[in-house]
Amino acid sequence: MLGQLVFPRRWLVLGLGLLSLLFCSACGGSPDASDLDSPDTDGPSEIQTAPGGSITNQREDDAERLEPVVEVIAGSPVVVPLSSLGRAGELLAREPGLPLRFDDGRPASARVVTLRTSFAQQLRASWLPPMNPWTVIEGVAESSAEGVSVPVLWLHPPAETIGLGLWVKDLRVALRWIVPVRAQEATRDPAAWEPVLDEEDRGSSTLIQLLAPEAATPLGRWRFRLLTEGLRPPPADERDAALRFEDPVVEALAHQEEDRWRVALLRLHQANPSLAKRIKRRLAAVVTLDGVPAPAWPAEWSDLGGLRRDLLDPERTDAQIVRRAETWLRSQPAGAAWVVDDAAGIEAGTGAVLAAAGMVNISDASVLGTLAPEGRAATPELAPLEPFSSSLGLFAAAEPAKRESLQARVGGWRSASLPVAPMLRASPPALVLGPFVDEWTMREWIAGISPPPPPLAAARASLFFRPESLGRGKWILFVECPRAEPASGGSSGEEWANGERVQVWLGPRAAPRAVIRVHGDGRWTMLVEPTSIRAQATLVERPGVRVASSPAAWWCEIELPEQAPEAATPRSPTSGVLLVGVERLESAGRRTSWPRPCLPWQVEPGRVAVDLRAWASPVLRDDSR
Repeated sequence: MLGQLVFPRRWLVLGLGLLSLLFCSACGGSPDASDLDSPDTDGPSEIQTAPGGSITNQREDDAERLEPVVEVIAGSPVVVPLSSLGRAGELLAREPGLPLRFDDGRPASARVVTLRTSFAQQLRASWLPPMNPWTVIEGVAESSAEGVSVPVLWLHPPAETIGLGLWVKDLRVALRWIVPVRAQEATRDPAAWEPVLDEEDRGSSTLIQLLAPEAATPLGRWRFRLLTEGLRPPPADERDAALRFEDPVVEALAHQEEDRWRVALLRLHQANPSLAKRIKRRLAAVVTLDGVPAPAWPAEWSDLGGLRRDLLDPERTDAQIVRRAETWLRSQPAGAAWVVDDAAGIEAGTGAVLAAAGMVNISDASVLGTLAPEGRAATPELAPLEPFSSSLGLFAAAEPAKRESLQARVGGWRSASLPVAPMLRASPPALVLGPFVDEWTMREWIAGISPPPPPLAAARASLFFRPESLGRGKWILFVECPRAEPASGGSSGEEWANGERVQVWLGPRAAPRAVIRVHGDGRWTMLVEPTSIRAQATLVERPGVRVASSPAAWWCEIELPEQAPEAATPRSPTSGVLLVGVERLESAGRRTSWPRPCLPWQVEPGRVAVDLRAWASPVLRDDSR
């Protein structure tokens, strides 16, 4: 069922990641740093509370297993997944109404509910996971096609229970009590609460818009506050109402995440202020991409949960948590690289096709970035990279028709192979262009995994030559755009296609010869008609466009201007080479593109070089050579 949803797969991974983060959030740490994903230690023991709420581990040979450990912020409600409570959680899942009690026998105020985040609005890509609503369902509910569900225990421990554990029938759950940071305590060391973003970035409307999904999830609001406020604890009556969640369980989860990170980062700051600053900047990394500040922080929830859990572990000394933080920092990728454009332009003089690739420094050190082709000797492209900055490098293909790969280095970090598309050959019956892929998300971009095409509505295109008379003809670009959603009763092709459009970019990057925009309702415009200095020609001819639609899809057929291909001179090695990129923009705001995915704020899609001379037609032969 899940596999039949529109656009579920990439966000299903994110939804399942919520389970991972909630699990790590709930469990206490272990003394062994190698054990980061389980509350268990090397053998059975009984976990008991010591005076002051600290935790001590005492081995007990006849114990069958460890008790689960839950981190509790003193004075605040607790939201903990049943899956992290071991056998006690299994028991509550079967009998949600079971009474709970503390060590001293007093009853515990608690409810079993299910947190659910929906797939309903996940119809388009976004740099960060989309802002889908969180709902609360009484009792235990399973995950379904509607979204990911997490059954949780919502516990309200009174102040006088600090230091006590919790019982579910004859099963005990140890509570690790954490004293929260109060607003008045934050004034003692202002350096501990400096925002990650500087004043200029905090005033960037583009960045704040990109950060909005993080502020709108209870598992990410802590990071938004870390970026904009330094996670400084505000007075209870001054909390930002705009960021408050309406449901008390969801708000309790968001507040719990903030408190845990606040205590963990303050403890690291007290042990090593400079390291704490570096950790915070990496936890909420923002890099400059294509002139836009954009999030580039770690996307693995379990990794973050393990780090925080260890920073909160009362059995670790300051020296141990410093080593743990340093180890985590070294484990993070210090760079990222991706091919932006397979044919950004044509090199003057040689006629070589130029590929463009981006390199990003995701570290707090100034380093040297290099970009070079694999498998052949060539002078690398060098770029000094300041902390959290990027650079765009160009590289000429040795043989246009041969596939090459680039490799980027950012300081000591090295990218995987970055394949560059070779020059394509247009030959009968048609050159198929595709697949059209979604925009980059932060997770895919950092991992270097190309976004997938939409599962149900990927656009398709083809390029072919249509003879008109002896010695004359037109190059035709045909684009088909399937409907993303099933047609409703009585819905015509014109109705749904009105908000759709296709844009065809012709010519080099940043200096296109023409941009042809075609709307699903039949309207079209030529957005650019520049004079190309390199080609010494002007696109004075306007193309012919035909549009048709049905309830299931719409199509457009575009006659490309005769002077769209590169044609520096009759004997130029690039005469008859077309640089083309295509993008589809759906009415819901989703953009797909070919040949490369775009950053969400990227203006132009990448291009690919197409050799039109390969078509077997006397019209295209260059007899002047």
